[in-house]
Amino acid sequence: MTYRDFDCGLITAYNQSYTEHENKQRNKQLLAKIEMAKYAVTTLNSAGYDKFFVVDFKNIGKLGYDLTIWTKEYEQQWLVFMPAGMVDVTRILSPNEYQEFKQKEETIQNYFESANIMGKMATKHIANSDWKDINV
Repeated sequence: MTYRDFDCGLITAYNQSYTEHENKQRNKQLLAKIEMAKYAVTTLNSAGYDKFFVVDFKNIGKLGYDLTIWTKEYEQQWLVFMPAGMVDVTRILSPNEYQEFKQKEETIQNYFESANIMGKMATKHIANSDWKDINV
C-alpha cells in the first residue's frame, strides 16, 4: 500500500499576514484538525514553514472537500488535491521538499488513532480551541 493509491493533498496554515508565532499556532491547530478527520499526514518544513502532506488511507472520500474548507478557514491562496492514481509529488514539491518527503514517506500515518487517551484529549482540545490560545 502506497500513498499513490489514495487521494492526497498538500496544505498549510502559514500566511504572511501573521507573525511566525501565530503561524506556528495556526499550523498546530490545522495538524490537529487533519488528525481528527482521520487522515494520515506527514509534515514537510524545508520551505521554512510547515506544510502538511495529507493522505486518505481510509478512503473516507472527502479529502478534497476538507482541504477546501481548511483553505478558506486559514486564508490560503492555494491548495493541492491529487486524486488516487494521479499523484506525482515531483510536480508539487520543490527539490528540497521532495528530498525531505522521500525521507519521511514511510512515516505517513495518523498519530491520533494510535495516541493514548491523554494524547487524544490534547489533540481534540487543540483542534477545537481558538488558534490564538494554542501554546507552541
